[in-house]
Amino acid sequence: MRKDMGKVITERPRRGMRYKAPKGSKKEIQKGFDEDSPKTENIRKKWRKGFNGKEFTDVLGPLRGYVLSVIGRPFDKVFSEICEVLKPTGLSGSHAQDHLWDMLLRNVKIDENGRVCYPDDYRSFKDLKEYEPISPGKYYNIAYVDPRDGIIKKIKEPKRNVKQKKKEVVRVIINDKFQCHKINDLWYMVEVKPVKFYYRDRISRIGKFTWYYKDFIPYEDMLIGTVREAYQAGNFYGGALKAVSKRQMNKKEIKKYVADKIK
Repeated sequence: MRKDMGKVITERPRRGMRYKAPKGSKKEIQKGFDEDSPKTENIRKKWRKGFNGKEFTDVLGPLRGYVLSVIGRPFDKVFSEICEVLKPTGLSGSHAQDHLWDMLLRNVKIDENGRVCYPDDYRSFKDLKEYEPISPGKYYNIAYVDPRDGIIKKIKEPKRNVKQKKKEVVRVIINDKFQCHKINDLWYMVEVKPVKFYYRDRISRIGKFTWYYKDFIPYEDMLIGTVREAYQAGNFYGGALKAVSKRQMNKKEIKKYVADKIK
């Protein structure tokens, strides 16, 4: 690890760098009723008041590159290098270590399926079945320390066996006038015709503001019921159409129009 890693990570100007040091609250503390209350404030406290705080603007690229470079090495040797450069007693060193341990995970466990499991603040390792495989990120979960041999290894993207379910066919368009629809496990021959959508002018006023817009006029459909938006007809019939009549299809019609579509 480069000797100036802590400085490189925090080399950008901090947010709030131009803020002047706020006045202390020593007098306010001394006005308290508790005689055992502290008479002075913490040196960092005055920089954490409201929006006048100072924060680091981090450059995490070099730290990420270092984590990738130590993959395959024993963690004990790497840890000694880290402590030598990023000393936890310093502000920049402790801040850099916080980001480092987000990228390089320690205290992980491997379940029976070989998945890397890492606890959060609310759960423990009592039941590894509750944990999903850790997914890597650009600046987090890059590598982990294998508890079996102490070697730093890269976290790989877990394999996901996602089987896409075949979408059930519930509509077969024969031509512009007839469609086949599956309703409650029964197939119906539906006659359709074009429908015209009607809108009415609406005015909405809130204080000094006024809006003019078009409001869709609902209508009744034989299959859909009350059509309150134009997209409902488009999703159901594939266009601006309306059902005129319907009848249940027989086996010959199902075999002729539908059977080859649902295979």
